[in-house]
Amino acid sequence: MADIAQDEANDALFQNPHNARAALEVFDKRFSTLYVGGPMYDAYHAFRLRSGDQGQINRHDPIVGGDGFRNEYKDSGSDPNPKIAGPKADQTHHFVAHLSLGINKAFWTTGWGIKHEDNQGDVNLSRAAYRMGVQLHDRPSMLNRIGTWIRRTICDGTGHGLYY
Repeated sequence: MADIAQDEANDALFQNPHNARAALEVFDKRFSTLYVGGPMYDAYHAFRLRSGDQGQINRHDPIVGGDGFRNEYKDSGSDPNPKIAGPKADQTHHFVAHLSLGINKAFWTTGWGIKHEDNQGDVNLSRAAYRMGVQLHDRPSMLNRIGTWIRRTICDGTGHGLYY
């Protein structure tokens, strides 16, 4: 996910070399569409995309899930299907949704979403992603190192990513 984020950021920055704010908007649209079906500007969009399964990336593909996330950000719920809940469950859509909510400073919407999460791993990840999104909103120039930032903040270091 960090590698894909950096690819999308690099492309957005290339398209908008002198306007980091415009690049951030392009990044939010493209990255969010990949993982959740579109950006989350407000409660309407968050409700419409809440299932997390409208993205273009197959959530059961090897490049998604809980692998590579620090333990505190893994799904800590339980379900007989390990891809629905538990440490192997997809967390990428939670991260991307709350990153987009932060980029768009949808504070009340993310607060409502966090209140309705069903496990501590989702809560922790949602809060961390929202904070990162707010930081990107306030300093869009940070987009140029989003991949490294995600790896340092969210990842456990055991994964290798697409390029490493």
